[in-house]
Amino acid sequence: MKVNGVERLNRGCFIDGGYAVAFKDSSPANELTICNWNNRTKNTSIEYRYIPARLKFTFDIPVKGDIINIKFTSVKWSSDDCHIGKGSGGDAMYSKAVIDSLVDMGICRNSEY
Repeated sequence: MKVNGVERLNRGCFIDGGYAVAFKDSSPANELTICNWNNRTKNTSIEYRYIPARLKFTFDIPVKGDIINIKFTSVKWSSDDCHIGKGSGGDAMYSKAVIDSLVDMGICRNSEY
């Protein structure tokens, strides 16, 4: 995600959304609390639902005329947008990123993995 050619992802902006535990739109204000996370499935004011992806800026917000370029894929690395499952495609992607970082830091050689 670039603004005027400068990479901004996780540098003042992030992508929000995905499969989530969320409060139902009909929930009254006094029910917007999860007191017992382990018992959350019995809480009638929450539901599991898909929240559409949104690009959010936290600082240096682009102004009118700035050029925002976004690259994305429809391939998912996780069936629930969170937990990496073996064979999901995300496990290989995540492993490669971790190993590449360890190699870049001089902690291991790529040939070891």
